[in-house]
Amino acid sequence: MLSVRTARIRARRLLFLVLPFLLVACGDDGEGNSANVVAGPRAGMAEGYADFPVGTPLGGYTARCRCFGNHGKTDGRRTAYNDSFNPSVGVQTQPKIVVLWLETGGQDLVLVKTDAIYTFEGMVDILEQRLSAATGRDLAGKVIIASSHSHSAPANFDQGLTWYLGGDKFNREVFERVVKSMTGVALDAWHKREAAAIGIGQLKNWDPNDRVYHDRRGENDQT
Repeated sequence: MLSVRTARIRARRLLFLVLPFLLVACGDDGEGNSANVVAGPRAGMAEGYADFPVGTPLGGYTARCRCFGNHGKTDGRRTAYNDSFNPSVGVQTQPKIVVLWLETGGQDLVLVKTDAIYTFEGMVDILEQRLSAATGRDLAGKVIIASSHSHSAPANFDQGLTWYLGGDKFNREVFERVVKSMTGVALDAWHKREAAAIGIGQLKNWDPNDRVYHDRRGENDQT
């Protein structure tokens, strides 16, 4: 669970990324006088699902790894998608993908949210390349992928050795299928762009009884 301080820092970083889309530019009113001109942003939003195959190991279940002696005690089957982790054996709900595409003044920002235990920078790089090729826009450095930290979604799409303990060894097919899914949803958001207004609001104490969210470490609730 994030501390309040960490959450605030991350919120500020996201604000700095979105800030160019909210800025008021200086212009001329036609009579030589300085005037404020609001650039009209456009936004498109779409959602879909990640096309993961059955048999992919779920992320975050390190205790189900052979390296800790708990692999296969309940189900020892093997699939083309698992190595040292227990494989998934069915699908209840597919991991969701939501994309918000922002555009103003010829600049783009693509925000991708997906159900996954973690994200992978290699996925960001490929998504930037494919979206740039499909739209003719330079999206290098303009794609952000965030995850919900779900423990109920596949995870062996990451090539980092450290993360093998969180989601099994990297599987190229799994990686390609999730990138293809993200690309499709992002392009759907691209085609849905329309004039939009953007604002920021804050509502404090909206969940006073912690029925929606709760912090198991309550000592910093007032900071």
